[in-house]
Formats: sequence, structure tokens, C-alpha cells
Amino acid sequence: MHGMMSKTEGVSSMSETVDGITKSVDVEEIENGFIVTINKYGIKPSKEGCSECDGEYINETKRFYSKENPLNKEEEKEDKERDMSREDVFTIIDML
Repeated sequence: MHGMMSKTEGVSSMSETVDGITKSVDVEEIENGFIVTINKYGIKPSKEGCSECDGEYINETKRFYSKENPLNKEEEKEDKERDMSREDVFTIIDML
């Protein structure tokens, strides 16, 4: 299940899970643009090589406004015109 992409009416989303941490992006269409919700959740591995130790549960959400759907590939415009691209979203996710 790597980088799965699904689409429902008005909402695009994708998620990836690495080392027990899931990072998902949901893009919801609103009247004047899009709300990009980035969610990071899962069990943070505690100490290296300590499987019995309790990992820490994390759940973080960040929300952004974007003029365009950053997950929408069909509307690739000039990068300059785009508010947020797919790459921007991944950059933000990686910073989380």
C-alpha cells in the first residue's frame, strides 16, 4: 500500500506509511479554493532496537489553504502560477 491515491467527490487524498507512521493528505474543495489537510499519525518507535518498549503515539494535523489542488496532476500549469504543488505537499509532510 504505497502512495495510494483515491478520489471521492470534491476530495482527493493520498497516504503513505513508513515505519509505522502514516502521513496522509486530504484535499477538499471549497468555494474559493482548496483546504489541504496533512495528517501524521501512528506509533513512534521508542528506542532503537527495543521492541518491548512502548512507542509514543502521535497524531498531528496541519491545514493549509491552496488556490489549486496540489494533488491534481491534470492541471499542471506553470510552476510559478501554482500555489502549492504536489512536491510542496511532500516537502511539508517530510518536515513533520
